[in-house]
Amino acid sequence: MKLRASGDLKVSGHHLIEDVGICLGKAIFDCLKNKSGIKRFGSILLPMDETEITISIDIGGRAYLRYNVDIDYEKIDGMETIMVEEFFRALVSNSFINLHINKNTGLNSHHIVEAIFKAFGIVLYDATRLSGAGTIPSTKGII
Repeated sequence: MKLRASGDLKVSGHHLIEDVGICLGKAIFDCLKNKSGIKRFGSILLPMDETEITISIDIGGRAYLRYNVDIDYEKIDGMETIMVEEFFRALVSNSFINLHINKNTGLNSHHIVEAIFKAFGIVLYDATRLSGAGTIPSTKGII
């Protein structure tokens, strides 16, 4: 996927980053409407240098974000570190997934943010893989 976005970055990147999260969340939701045959759940413990991030996901149709990441406020390539949470809140609210992001350890903000995004990509990929069952992954038969 290639994504191109533009906005008034001279004022703030807040709305652009939030809007990208909204658009990606809607795209994820549209791609996974049926959910038939997917694994539904995924998790990872991802190390990156001194940083260790744990992420778990449930593509069950209920939006929830638990963001337990203590990170210094700074800008990384122009993006404020506080915007990572806002991005994922927008994504989760529009994809209707349950996402838990936890920083177990880490000092370098760049490593923390990079590990979060890499781990998210891995768990999303894993949870959306076909399980071979061909059914809705729920005891109720619907998600």
